[in-house]
Amino acid sequence: MSSTSELTELHELIGSLRRCVTSLASKYGDSPATRRIVTDAERILDLTEPARVIRRKCAALNVTSPSAQAELDGATHLILRTDPSDLSSSAAPGTVLERHDDGWTIQTADHALRLTRG
Repeated sequence: MSSTSELTELHELIGSLRRCVTSLASKYGDSPATRRIVTDAERILDLTEPARVIRRKCAALNVTSPSAQAELDGATHLILRTDPSDLSSSAAPGTVLERHDDGWTIQTADHALRLTRG
């Protein structure tokens, strides 16, 4: 899948999720109970999955407010965004390839991915 088509697909997915959230909020109200559609465990990104899956899940979890998380360096971190990386590695999926002031580059199942923390 090309970058352009992946971005288009992500944009459409985010639009659909926003419409869904708006519809649910108008139907059920906007309370803490109705905002817990996703469990705490589901907010954790599985960094051993393919990059496209991680990017889509992060985008979906962050539609209304940042809630995507990753377990890195012995702690759970809020992940604001993911971006493709040009790093090439044969490291095992989930391996931290680089540490940055604002996040990490990790090896996924198929590509390196840059995670920006909040």
